[in-house]
Amino acid sequence: TTHSGDKMKNFNIAITLFLTAIFAFSANAGSNVLAEKSLQSFQKDNFEIYAKNVLTSADKLSALMEYAKKSKSPMYPAALFEKMTGDEVKAFYANRAKDLHKQGKENWLATKEEGIKKGINWKKVKFISYQFAKEPRLVFKGGELKEASIIVNFSNNKNTYSYTLDDCISLPDGDWMCEKIVSLKKN
Repeated sequence: TTHSGDKMKNFNIAITLFLTAIFAFSANAGSNVLAEKSLQSFQKDNFEIYAKNVLTSADKLSALMEYAKKSKSPMYPAALFEKMTGDEVKAFYANRAKDLHKQGKENWLATKEEGIKKGINWKKVKFISYQFAKEPRLVFKGGELKEASIIVNFSNNKNTYSYTLDDCISLPDGDWMCEKIVSLKKN
């Protein structure tokens, strides 16, 4: 039984890394809404805007894994989920979404503080545009999921700035998910 316990632990680690790297954050619409809502959360000093419009939920994680399963993605950890009951899978998604929410809040607060140190008055920022750092590319052959980094451009006090939403993925329904905010800089 210890051997099977080790296997389950390894599967849990693998699925946690998979979900963190690929399906961490989600927008409720396309990349433009993701970019605008991420900046609006700083402008209104309201993490809940970010949480509601950018962070993923247990239901979204479940839907993503169902897509991966249906599309026969090599990333779908069938061996793990086939050994878990429906309630165990739901609990796993709920716990993972809770962890991602916590990590998202820490990242959001760090970005906010970094901006203040750079002289940004977040309440007075203005959205300019967004762009992909590079052309989005397919996550796996035969799938519809694309990955990219999204650069959000904004202005404040006659200066322009940008930050990058990194490790983003698009879904067939047009939603976007991103792992973290990186590279806050003055342009």
